[in-house]
Amino acid sequence: MASTACAAEFGGRWRPVGGDGAWTRFDPESGARLPRSATGIAIVLEPPRTGWPPGHVLEVRGLGFGTLALHRPDGSDLRLHPLDVDARAWRGHGRLGLPLERVDAHAPLELTLAPLRSLPPAPAFALVAADAFAARDAAWLAWASACFGVMLAMLVMALVFAVLLRDATFLWYALYLGGYLVIQLLETGYAAHPLHWRLLAEAPFAWGRPATLLSLVAATAFLIRFADLRERAPGMRRALQAYMLAVAAFGAAALLPFETVVRQLGLVVNLLLVAGGPLLLAAAVRAWRRGAATGAIFALGWTPLLVATALDSAQAFAGGAAQARLGDAVLGLAAFEALVFSAGLAVHAGAMRRQRDLARRLADTDGLTGLLSRRALLERLEALLAAAPAPGVAVLFVDLDDFKRINDRFGHAAGDLALRRVADVLRASLRAADLAGRYGGEELVACIAATDAPGAEAVAERIRARVEALVLPAPNAAMHLTVSIGVGLAAPGEGAEALLARADSAMYAAKAGGRNRVQPMRTAGVSGPGLDTGRAASG
Repeated sequence: MASTACAAEFGGRWRPVGGDGAWTRFDPESGARLPRSATGIAIVLEPPRTGWPPGHVLEVRGLGFGTLALHRPDGSDLRLHPLDVDARAWRGHGRLGLPLERVDAHAPLELTLAPLRSLPPAPAFALVAADAFAARDAAWLAWASACFGVMLAMLVMALVFAVLLRDATFLWYALYLGGYLVIQLLETGYAAHPLHWRLLAEAPFAWGRPATLLSLVAATAFLIRFADLRERAPGMRRALQAYMLAVAAFGAAALLPFETVVRQLGLVVNLLLVAGGPLLLAAAVRAWRRGAATGAIFALGWTPLLVATALDSAQAFAGGAAQARLGDAVLGLAAFEALVFSAGLAVHAGAMRRQRDLARRLADTDGLTGLLSRRALLERLEALLAAAPAPGVAVLFVDLDDFKRINDRFGHAAGDLALRRVADVLRASLRAADLAGRYGGEELVACIAATDAPGAEAVAERIRARVEALVLPAPNAAMHLTVSIGVGLAAPGEGAEALLARADSAMYAAKAGGRNRVQPMRTAGVSGPGLDTGRAASG
């Protein structure tokens, strides 16, 4: 975009209000670092040789949170403040404008910069055509609205996932982003215009300082969880925890309504804030080097914003024309960071889901045989009984014969091998819709869906025959196996425990009948040994 500034040159000078000393001359377009003054700073801008051009505004950059008053010949003052909701000055968001109305075209402009409790601003001035100023303001509003929209959308997304996944990582990220949003709403003036949020705009320090502390503490807690520093870099985790506590403690003390305390602690808090960005980046890089992909994601999003913020802060000490452009870059990089971190949170959520799925699989799977665990078997059998009409579900209770003798003669490793091979036979003999699990010890269970008594007995006989045909290696001998199988067919309204108890009773009837056989028990309520009694007598 071509320059919209007026080519006419004008000069300036300043001195403290009420001071009798000499005026200090400065180049208005380059700006000047003004000292802190309890009375404020008087500024005089001398007109170009042709006078103040009509249809222009005096653009002011680098005002910070300062208040600038233009004293007009008729005795009225036009006040300019970035967060003045009712200001009559022109908006420019980093480039606020004073309309050159009701001023003597050839007389100097007299301005007063009010005393400021924070870092004194370094204002720079330019003459800009009014229509160009308005067009640039509209373009800035579109840019800023898009950036704030991205950050707000990512914040809402993080809060939703924090609730759905019950993961504090998302909550810490939302708190960080919320605090940073407040900071940017204040620093850009967006809270005043177009939002007109008077509560926020009229107390920038009351909101800005807690928001800064919250943002940094939350970013630290977020990184600890996001980059898994507990496992990847425990030393950095402890350092960040100590840093987080220091920021929270000193920051809270600096917010107390005691001016002496605030002055004493202000320097400490500022040093902590300056150290925070590089410290978090170092921790992220350490986690990345130790295998945490999320550490790389954090560094990717954090580094550009950290560099731009540092440059913007340095520019704020010197003023100048580049300051507004750096502020716009910070806003864009904040939106970029929000997108990168949100993508990283998606990666984090995926990793969480995989870990939970793995934990569930481990809990549902017997470690020795690879069959369902007892708990998982009962849960799925209950679901199968609820979904299938009786008597369409059958249970085969399979018990390895003489298992204690196998362990005693060949050793426990041989016993484990025998259980694994019988489990393999069950898997090979069942359909995909059927279930197989380890009930306990040498007891295995098969659950057959959509079957009748003859069908279930045929499957049981096939399992028995295949096990009998197994010949397994064992120390100094070949190991032959047999199983006793009880078959229970579900009765209407029967639950998993009752059905298993009947199949277990049938299995003990098979053992009593000589082992290595299939024993059906189709009628509910048949007497026989209970589950606990049967397991105590197994063999």
